Amino acid sequence: MSLDQIRAHARTLERRIAWRNGREYVAAVFVAAMFGQAIWHIPSTTIRVASGLIIAGTAFIVYHLYTRGSVRPLPQEIGTTSAIDFLRSELVRQRDLLLSVWRWYLLPLVPGMVLFLIGMALAMPRGGWFVFLIGAVFVSAILFGGHVLNRRAAAYIQTRIDALNHG
Repeated sequence: MSLDQIRAHARTLERRIAWRNGREYVAAVFVAAMFGQAIWHIPSTTIRVASGLIIAGTAFIVYHLYTRGSVRPLPQEIGTTSAIDFLRSELVRQRDLLLSVWRWYLLPLVPGMVLFLIGMALAMPRGGWFVFLIGAVFVSAILFGGHVLNRRAAAYIQTRIDALNHG
């Protein structure tokens, strides 16, 4: 692989990661705004605390994504072998980030979401626990889907790492 090809792969990786992180940052602002409104406008203390936990979990996700998920640009003055090693290390970092998504992305949201669903159930005089059950199934499906999508993305990145190792 030539240095120009490596640079093209590195630029593609930078763009993909920048877009992914940008989408996550926009989603985090949306989540903070929505649950911030709940803190100010919903009288239930349980829902207010849950909303605060969701915002805190979202802030943790953003911090982790920024500190561990941002891609480093390929240095301009680098040789072919060093460039391949650099690109491989960036791909490994991204793969490992995706494989650990349960710890830093999904799990921080669980306490707030569970408490929010409990608050919603308590606020409904009839059928509240049915709403809790439906909400729990929905949230679980979203969390599981996020896990599966990130596993698939990690597997794709692994194919790129393997190609660098054998190419």
